Amino acid sequence: MPENVRSRPLALVFAARLTTRFGARPVLVTGLAVVTDALVLLARVPADGSYGVDLLPALVLLAATVVAATVLRRRPVPEIEQRQLCATAR
Repeated sequence: MPENVRSRPLALVFAARLTTRFGARPVLVTGLAVVTDALVLLARVPADGSYGVDLLPALVLLAATVVAATVLRRRPVPEIEQRQLCATAR
C-alpha cells in the first residue's frame, strides 16, 4: 500500500486539530522549518552511509510534514487573492 494512502487520513485529522488550535500560519511555518531540516539532513548523507543512521531520521521528518502540506492545500483562498492569481495567470 502506498505511503500517501496510509498517511493521508491521519494527516487530515491532525491538520484539522492543529489548525483549529494554533491557526494555519504557525502550523505551516513549523512544517516548512521541519522540511528544511530534513532536506539538510538528506544533503549531508555520505555515499557509504547506512539507512538507519543517515536516511531514516530525515525520512521520518519528511513524513511528519504531510500535516503541513495538508493544511496548505486545504486552506481557503480569499476571493481577492483568487482574482489576483487569475489576473497574473493570463
